[in-house]
Amino acid sequence: VVREIPSHAEAFSDCFETSLCCRFPGVIEKDVDCFNPLYALTTRLFDEDAGKSIYFSAGLFLPASEKATSAHDVVPPPLQPGLFSFPPTQRFATADFPYTLNPPYWAKDDPVSYMIDNADLLLKQGRVVWGAIVQANKGLYEPTYGVGYGGEVIYDPAGRLPTDDLVQVAQRLFALKGKPPHDPLLNHIATHLTEETTRAFGLDIPTTFCPQPVKLSSTYFDQLFLPDGMLTLPFFPLLISEQCPGAVMLLPWQLWPEGLAEYWLRVSEEKFGMRHSSEPWRAQMQAAYAKETEQRERHALLEQQGPDALFEEGVRYFSGRGVAQDYTQARILWESAALANHARSLNNLGTMFIRGLGIEASPERGFAFYLRAAMEGLALGQLNLAKMYLDGIGTTPDRASAQRWLLEAAGQNNAEASKLLSAHFGAEAQ
Repeated sequence: VVREIPSHAEAFSDCFETSLCCRFPGVIEKDVDCFNPLYALTTRLFDEDAGKSIYFSAGLFLPASEKATSAHDVVPPPLQPGLFSFPPTQRFATADFPYTLNPPYWAKDDPVSYMIDNADLLLKQGRVVWGAIVQANKGLYEPTYGVGYGGEVIYDPAGRLPTDDLVQVAQRLFALKGKPPHDPLLNHIATHLTEETTRAFGLDIPTTFCPQPVKLSSTYFDQLFLPDGMLTLPFFPLLISEQCPGAVMLLPWQLWPEGLAEYWLRVSEEKFGMRHSSEPWRAQMQAAYAKETEQRERHALLEQQGPDALFEEGVRYFSGRGVAQDYTQARILWESAALANHARSLNNLGTMFIRGLGIEASPERGFAFYLRAAMEGLALGQLNLAKMYLDGIGTTPDRASAQRWLLEAAGQNNAEASKLLSAHFGAEAQ
């Protein structure tokens, strides 16, 4: 490919910010093959919105071979200039650290157990890099204690990318949720973030999206490892290790750089009007963990009794019958029953995702559960699936498929299906 490179005078206006220009000969992969470092510097120093770092800006033009892929001895940059920093070793001797991660009862059957099973290794041998939150359970943003919750984080394994750039990348990734892009690699990430039930460990962010070597991982946040039990700031120190690639764990706040925990709590106090701390929550943690242990044991007993027992227990939590209403517990129980293709559980999961009960609404996932329930022969599932086809919710409108499933449900004496057949298809339904 031959391309005429314009002169500097032709390409840029005559001003201080463009008086110094760096070119990268042979770099044809970008639309622009030059970089104005003074422009990045003045933007960083004087603009109200500082934007991306100089390192990040230059990375937009550097060839892939020039970018960092590993740097085990690189000390992560300070959170804010001169405010926070890590010890030069980047590692912590935490063998005597008094706390251990408290795994939730649901982690046993969840792929996030990969991270939880490596928690001790990360605490004892992990190295520290900065991370940024992409998305997390809403419980991590409220001053309540529930043992812990899951979330998605990004990090630069080389430890070079500053926190403000990580946060910008995280925000851009979150914006993909529910809006699949054309890029197949980004589409995979968007689908993962939208579904909220899949897990990723060390998933590479395409260089077309971020020129630096950033990865995305699912993790579990033990709330006692956060100064106030909440994700008050969008960035935090993470532990990673080459012995368990892709597993990332929040560095407990007791091991944070001097001043970081206090800064975190100060921001939290400004937000909520009072100072919260995870320390007084230890009694709440014990109570919550005891409840989770009880739920884990009861869940195991119900699994032994079969999917019908799991379904009925889910109904109790869904309706608040004899227990506090808890959509999350109902969903967990029905998901366990759904592993055995329990039709009523599949149908109820479809309703939860359609209505967004205890989880972000997803018509596509609701449609998928209704389809499975219908194929298991449940008349109510067949009726709900037909409605989805009629209204084009979670799928494209399809009258033929709607009629087929209404006939199936009406054949099982479902009165509503018979009425819909008559109303929408009339003589066709005969």
